[in-house]
Amino acid sequence: MALNKYMHPRNPYRYKKPNFKQLAGQYSFFKEISQEDESGRVTIDFKMPSHLAALSKALLLQDFGISIELPLDRLVPTIPLRLNYILWLEDIAKSFVRPSSTVQVLDIGVGASCIYPLLGAKKNSWNFIGTEVDQRNLTFARENVTRNGLQDLIKLIHVKEEESSLDAVFNLTDVKRTPGPFYLDLVMANPPFFCDTSDAVGTTTSRSITRPESKTVSSAARQESQTRGGEVYYCMRLARDSIKYATRVGVFTVMLGKKSSVVPMKRILRKLNIPRVSVYELCQGRIMRWGMAWTFLPSVEFPQSEFRRLRKLERPPLSLVLPTSVSCLTNNTVDDLLDWLRNEFKQLKMRVLDQKNRADLGGMHLSITALENTWTHSRRKRREAQRSMLSASNSCVPVNQTPSNTPAPTSIPDSNTVNGTTLCVGTKRSHLESEINSSVELDVLMQPQTLGASDAHTNETKRARVLDEACGEAEAWYDEFPQVPTETHGECHSAKQEPIIQADVFVEQRADDTRHSDTSDAGDDQKLLSSSLDGPLVINIAWLSGSSREAANQILCYLKNRLR
Repeated sequence: MALNKYMHPRNPYRYKKPNFKQLAGQYSFFKEISQEDESGRVTIDFKMPSHLAALSKALLLQDFGISIELPLDRLVPTIPLRLNYILWLEDIAKSFVRPSSTVQVLDIGVGASCIYPLLGAKKNSWNFIGTEVDQRNLTFARENVTRNGLQDLIKLIHVKEEESSLDAVFNLTDVKRTPGPFYLDLVMANPPFFCDTSDAVGTTTSRSITRPESKTVSSAARQESQTRGGEVYYCMRLARDSIKYATRVGVFTVMLGKKSSVVPMKRILRKLNIPRVSVYELCQGRIMRWGMAWTFLPSVEFPQSEFRRLRKLERPPLSLVLPTSVSCLTNNTVDDLLDWLRNEFKQLKMRVLDQKNRADLGGMHLSITALENTWTHSRRKRREAQRSMLSASNSCVPVNQTPSNTPAPTSIPDSNTVNGTTLCVGTKRSHLESEINSSVELDVLMQPQTLGASDAHTNETKRARVLDEACGEAEAWYDEFPQVPTETHGECHSAKQEPIIQADVFVEQRADDTRHSDTSDAGDDQKLLSSSLDGPLVINIAWLSGSSREAANQILCYLKNRLR
């Protein structure tokens, strides 16, 4: 899915794609790597690091007047995404930095391109201090700063791999440009995403096998893409340092490469008693990154991303937070609640499909479809079923007795005869008893019409129903019917009746970190990294289609009354 519509509104690449033909005409180094077809269309190979480097160099020259050289064995920056980060920082700084003041920024890990300091200094005349662990990256970064004449605005220093960049910067003696204590307005970091090679290639993650292959290639060195403990551990160290320098830094920011890192980072910041935290989605092309910002200043206003602003125009899912203890659940877990919901929806005569969540979320969710309303007035329906059963049992009169001398039955016999042959039908009684015991049984509707039908015929009928329901659902499966017969008697057709509702039902368990709010635990890495989820269970219903949007709210109210 292209995400360009969610790019920052001031990002020019949101509205205008790079013109490769124009770039080839302007810059000889870009023309050398590009190819022109018979129709005059100019293309490049995004899996070649040299092509990516030429594109970044050309865009920086054309749009910002910045000249850089990039080694092909180091990370090549994508300009639109890096510009998104700078524009986000502009919005943050606007809320608390005086217009007459020069913004002071620390960039942790500038890389060979030194892209963030170059963009920020050239565009906004910000002062930057950049740190770098890799000596080869530092050499290229210094050459790029000198090439653009920005030595007065950008200062680069070398730090050791395990050394805190904040400690290194605040211990410098030549960073003071104003009287009084040195102060940083913003701290930014784009840490390595992965903890090791297996994490980088996705062998230890839940990456979906159906996910398309990447259209680009990364030329990043090991130290640029991998770090001990991954990006969560890297950012945790920065979060701990932020407490130490809470009065000397305005806002701390990081850009995360994996959505699965957002929740652990929010949990770590809560455990450290950091009061104000914000998440900002950075979108470009088919790539999304997650910016996280935190501060100890009450005056800072965090902006809302275009992704969240535009998605709010869509109908948000309805949520139900369950109490800490629910009597109908054996264990207070996501799996137990999913099992309960699956059975409950089937009792309501809904079609229920198990579907995989996205790879970055993991787990399962339920896809439900209802053709009739079975969830409103459920108590009244159960009472009517009880009265119908009682009336049916009273009408069961033995043949060898007359109605006048027939005593009122005191109980309903289990057999189909009472002193002989009775006039009542056993299947009707069992159907009514099923309604009382379990509201509505889905399988009752699929009973054979002939009372003497075999079990094989029953299974065949059920499997035929499954085949109809599974048509067009290649990524879903049924827990009750894992195998679908290959013999079919016709093609699948969609139901003529429009469903009342089609919705996705998600279950999550929130973290409860109130027991870990003591900052004295901040020095214990294991406590900060712990990911035990012992908070309340939450049900989210996302309406997809159907004749009634209100049905989602009605179903949620029904579940609320049942989950006590």
